[in-house]
Amino acid sequence: TLACATESVRFLLEMCQTLRSKIEHFHSSSTRAMFDNAEKVTHQLREFMYTTWTKQTIPTSIVLDAMKSTKWDPRELPETFSPYVTIVTNVLFAANESMRLEAPPHVHTLLWKHLVERVMLCLLDSYGTIKKCTNNGRAQMSLDLATLQRSIDQKVPGAGVANCNGAIVSNMFIKAFYYDSADDFIAWLETPNQNMWGLSLRHVLSLIGCDKSPLSKLKRKQKAELKNKVLSSWSSFVNEQMESIDNKPPPPPPPRPNGV
Repeated sequence: TLACATESVRFLLEMCQTLRSKIEHFHSSSTRAMFDNAEKVTHQLREFMYTTWTKQTIPTSIVLDAMKSTKWDPRELPETFSPYVTIVTNVLFAANESMRLEAPPHVHTLLWKHLVERVMLCLLDSYGTIKKCTNNGRAQMSLDLATLQRSIDQKVPGAGVANCNGAIVSNMFIKAFYYDSADDFIAWLETPNQNMWGLSLRHVLSLIGCDKSPLSKLKRKQKAELKNKVLSSWSSFVNEQMESIDNKPPPPPPPRPNGV
């Protein structure tokens, strides 16, 4: 119901957009601003509604609980994926089947994308809570993430949903673990035009504080200096984003499926 209501608002805007040229012919000064604002608001409404729904459907606790028994400091390299991957996959697919019965096809497509994105971000948040992890543990994470992506692609072939932004960010988080130099870590974090690689501050700090990681071998003073550099860099990044956010034009609406 929530999704249908959201898409109804979106549909009404698209109908108005179809008539936009005729409407602006009579009221050009006022309607131009109205259409621009409506585009921005409906996009924000859609994102808010679907993000809220997916958070309620798949809370982070599901992944955290499934991951509790996993050891991230094994002596040997992983031979197979962790059991929690099966649990998370089953939860995702069950939510998808329930949604398929209730939502129209084009709404289901949108919600499926948001569900996958949500699962990947839950995975990222869960990885960020791990206190002790070795190189072998990170290799296990890589294998688990790849297995989850493969299962998603097999569930909906050709959609390419598994390689969503959340999966890319999660993979980047795993790779960042291997930095053993404070200077290299900061240089990576501040890579131009990457927006901190989509990570939150807590994710970045968890990489520094993780026991048995390459960065954990830094001396206490070096680690404190690195943390201060991260906090300073993050503060500058947030200030830049806040300055530009009001002037950024709204993103274009995603295309609707053919025949809808």
